[in-house]
Amino acid sequence: RQDQKRYELGVELMTKMQQRIKQIREALEGIQPAVASTTEETDRVMLAIEQEEAEAITATAEVEIEEKQSLEQESEAQRMRDVCDEELSQAMPPLLEALDELKSINKSDIAELKSLKRPPKGVRLVMESVCVMLGHHPSVLENSKATPQEIEDGYWTEAKKLLGDLKFLQRLMDFDKDSLSEELIDKIDRYTALPEFDAKHMLKVSRAATCICRWVVAMDNYYDIMKLIEPRRAKLRGAERELTTRRSKLEGTRNKLQSIRNNLNELRVKFDVVQERKRALIEEASNAAEKLKRAENLLQALAGERNRWEELAREYAIRSSQVLGDMMLAAGYVSYMGPMDAAHRSLCFDRWRQVLVESDIAFTPDFSLERVLGLHEDARTW
Repeated sequence: RQDQKRYELGVELMTKMQQRIKQIREALEGIQPAVASTTEETDRVMLAIEQEEAEAITATAEVEIEEKQSLEQESEAQRMRDVCDEELSQAMPPLLEALDELKSINKSDIAELKSLKRPPKGVRLVMESVCVMLGHHPSVLENSKATPQEIEDGYWTEAKKLLGDLKFLQRLMDFDKDSLSEELIDKIDRYTALPEFDAKHMLKVSRAATCICRWVVAMDNYYDIMKLIEPRRAKLRGAERELTTRRSKLEGTRNKLQSIRNNLNELRVKFDVVQERKRALIEEASNAAEKLKRAENLLQALAGERNRWEELAREYAIRSSQVLGDMMLAAGYVSYMGPMDAAHRSLCFDRWRQVLVESDIAFTPDFSLERVLGLHEDARTW
């Protein structure tokens, strides 16, 4: 019985080995397309990396060129700005000084100026120019037949109204110097060109008029200087616009370069992942191929034994099923056939076999008492 199980187990293991070989072969066939696909994907990613690297080199060169151009433009704009600031500094100190003098005017100074019944011509000219600058014109101007004296008196009346305004000095200090127009300055120049329009001459008459006179002159001078430097300022504004455009373009190029670098990093990570997957698949395929080779070699070496093992297993199986019948026949032989002659033994044996057949009990067709009870060596000792 143990011999039968040993041969059956050997046949079963060979069958399982054949199934395993089939599975390994199928797995190997499935891995190979995956390896090919991964190889193609690796090549595609590598090509994309090369393209991105080329674009990164180009974008880096563009950034370097634009940074250099931007620095040059910024340096030129700063030089122009310094020139404008230097020229503007010539206009600002007198204007700032005039504004400080306006701040020094107090209520008594304004009251003194307003109380003048017959103000000197210089004072009248100063206040008339202030009315013009602030846009306060007497209604008498609407009369085309008005005399110069009536116009002069009308301006003084308007000037006294301004002096009565508590926010008059603040209006002067808050005046938008950059809003001065050539038309307005032409009107003011008609006043400042007169010899009476002199702060030194009015210092003995009115301190307020003196300070306001200096403010008007400072505004007039400021416009003249600004008119001279305006071409440079316009050129500076143009340069600053170009610099802003250049910086915007540079920022866009930098963003483009950063985007390329981000894509390049992602592709490199992807390449490493795909490369690792490819390596794992190749290793798996190599291991599977090695296992398949060993299994096939072993199966080929045992191929000649399989038929013998199957035959022996079938033989042992048949013999195992015949043990009961053989033992019954052997027991009958030993127990009853000793005193019988050959003819009676044959007759009795045939009857017993018939009974076994009718009872569906298997036995060896060529039953041999010697084979059933012992080995040939035992028989020689009998």
